[in-house]
Amino acid sequence: MKTRIFILLGLLALAAVGFWQQDRLLDMLGSGAKTDQQPADSPAAENPGQTRVADTLLQLERLKRLPPDQRFLQAAAVVLAYDTKQPASLKLSWKDNGWLVTGPYTFRERLSPIPSFTEGVRLVKSAAANYLKRRPLSGKIPAEMADSLRPGQDSPPGFDSKVLIRRLNRLNRSWKDGHQHVDVLVAAANSLSRLAFVRLDQVYPNDDLVARAMATIVLAEQTSDQNLAYPAGLLAYSMGYTEYARQQAQNLDNDHPWRWYLERHQRSAEKRADIDTGDPDVSYFLLLAIMEDEDYAAWQPVFVRYVRNHNGILPALKNGLSHDARILRQSIAALLPLVATFEMTRATADTDWKQLLHQKENKDREANLFEWMMLQAMAGIKLDGGDIMELFEQASVELGKKFQGPFLTGPGFRSFYTGYFYSAYYQTGTILV
Repeated sequence: MKTRIFILLGLLALAAVGFWQQDRLLDMLGSGAKTDQQPADSPAAENPGQTRVADTLLQLERLKRLPPDQRFLQAAAVVLAYDTKQPASLKLSWKDNGWLVTGPYTFRERLSPIPSFTEGVRLVKSAAANYLKRRPLSGKIPAEMADSLRPGQDSPPGFDSKVLIRRLNRLNRSWKDGHQHVDVLVAAANSLSRLAFVRLDQVYPNDDLVARAMATIVLAEQTSDQNLAYPAGLLAYSMGYTEYARQQAQNLDNDHPWRWYLERHQRSAEKRADIDTGDPDVSYFLLLAIMEDEDYAAWQPVFVRYVRNHNGILPALKNGLSHDARILRQSIAALLPLVATFEMTRATADTDWKQLLHQKENKDREANLFEWMMLQAMAGIKLDGGDIMELFEQASVELGKKFQGPFLTGPGFRSFYTGYFYSAYYQTGTILV
């Protein structure tokens, strides 16, 4: 009986708040603010009651619409001007009970009042078709990359961000040199989707990186006969569209590591210990699964094994930020700015954490793992008591100049590392957003 009384009182309280908020909304709407639908000198403006009703109806009508995800607009802008440094300029307007997107090259596309992910992808596909009609792919595979870019021969890049960035820099140069071949696009789509998947942007959004990844994947889908459900799913998942990612996974083999990761809770017969960790993708998804399944005690040994075998330290550390142990989270957050700076300044050189971890096991077995890693990173960037933030900012601007697109750009390069650097400070409460 008491429970029912509490529920009834709660409902009455919610109703009272609702009526109060409704009155406040009507007061605000009737305050005499001008709208683009009601000029100040119109006859209705002379009647406050009529104006109040009209404004209320207008605001209620606007509740039925939601602007499209800006990342789709950015991707469409990128793909329309794919060979240039600057994305095309698009205009978004509300017309005839829907969104109208217009741009150069007679680009025009309509979206529903509340666009879905599928509509966003359709927008980018329309822009890709517009670009390919004007600039069909005709380049050849560069001789030095012919073997690695042949379909089915492309070696798995894993999720090591340093390797992915180095690879994208190479693909950038090939494209600029005239090797505008579909297999170059596919290789770039695979690398960009992986980089987008492991980005960390609690503070600094990586919109340019996401837009470039989406534009490249859609272009590759329209020009290649390869199955790109994996990179498309990785990108969709990283953007928060998990249901679309699960749908895309159905187009992959049943034993594909990405499909295993998404469906692992429905595969009770498959134990994590039985999963082959020799493949870098499998190893990374295993690391994610252990953290998400809250098997915290098993995480650190798998973390060490992953970095020792596959070298992808930043994505592995990002995963550790979800650990339940506060001290461990703080250690990782303190380490991230140093490792991000360490890796960024060596993004086109060798940074072998595998070798460093073997060294620790042989010489410094008893040292605290994350304190030891912090010392290695500090020695690697030669901080010598200087300001880490100043060093990072200067280096990110200077190194970003090397990436001229169309796959990875300077803003995309900088935002990737900036996301890691400042998200770490955000985790520790050093900066507020």
